[in-house]
Amino acid sequence: MDIQAQMDVMFEREIPEKRRREISGIAKKISQSFINNLRGAHREDDLVELIYEALRMMHKDETFDFPRKADWDPSLKPDIQQEVWNWDALGQSNNDADDVVDRPNKRQQGERFFPSPDTSQSTMPPPAALSQSKLDAVKTPRPDFTIGLRHSTISNALIKRGLSKFKAHDFLKGLQRERKLCSDPTQNFLNVRFPILVIEGKAYATGKTAFEAQNQAVVSGGCMVNLRQQLIDLFESVFSNPKGGKTPLAFSICTEGPQIEFWVHYTLLEDNVRSHYMNIFRTCYGSLQGELEGFLIDIERLMRWTKDEFLKEVADQLYKLAKHAVRG
Repeated sequence: MDIQAQMDVMFEREIPEKRRREISGIAKKISQSFINNLRGAHREDDLVELIYEALRMMHKDETFDFPRKADWDPSLKPDIQQEVWNWDALGQSNNDADDVVDRPNKRQQGERFFPSPDTSQSTMPPPAALSQSKLDAVKTPRPDFTIGLRHSTISNALIKRGLSKFKAHDFLKGLQRERKLCSDPTQNFLNVRFPILVIEGKAYATGKTAFEAQNQAVVSGGCMVNLRQQLIDLFESVFSNPKGGKTPLAFSICTEGPQIEFWVHYTLLEDNVRSHYMNIFRTCYGSLQGELEGFLIDIERLMRWTKDEFLKEVADQLYKLAKHAVRG
């Protein structure tokens, strides 16, 4: 109910008629570009680039940043969870079926971190003793595009709340340096903060499918949710009566040729086990102007929510933390 309520707030926003007409014009141009590209064996990046182009045309006010193929910080990857059951306590079965070769061994079971996104769930099993091979089994994200707030967007919000320009910049960088809050998930510090959306795409000509894009997006989605949870945990560790309680959400766009999927990512906590999920929210074909327009309208709603409600919530929490941590 909490997740559905947040989705309703995001995606039931009214878009002014003038803005709708602008987005309709963008959809017309981009859908024709999809058609043109599909007439040849275009590369994977050619089709993903069209979605990026649409987003850049829609958002020219420098609120967001859109770095390409940025390697993310591996510390944000979802943890491999501790084994819940002690199977040795149940003894050894004498069943003849024990010798069946099709039964997966412990190694095979332990390495199945992310089920197919079609199941909507990506629950990670064990790591009691974490080998490096198991840690590396979940590939560190490198999305085709990472979409988040610019560093300057966050720092300006802190300045408006009362921090000096120096302190606003230094606090964000200090949190990152001290590993308190990895608000910029990129290893090269590209100054994109609190990403809310990633794009992962495959092209027909490469022989790869949307399934592979989904499996890449599920890890990125888990990282974005974990990043947001870092701030929530930090805030709640300092202030005893937080007003939060909302489940962090993140989003991804997965493509295969002109097929576009829009996914929502979140976690649920049960028996002290945090499970990561992704659910499909919308699908469309980029070559169909009407479908693409509806998709871009929903992206517009997400971006408006991000620079209004999301930015306000994040900036309020950061400002209170900064005031609490300031010396003298």
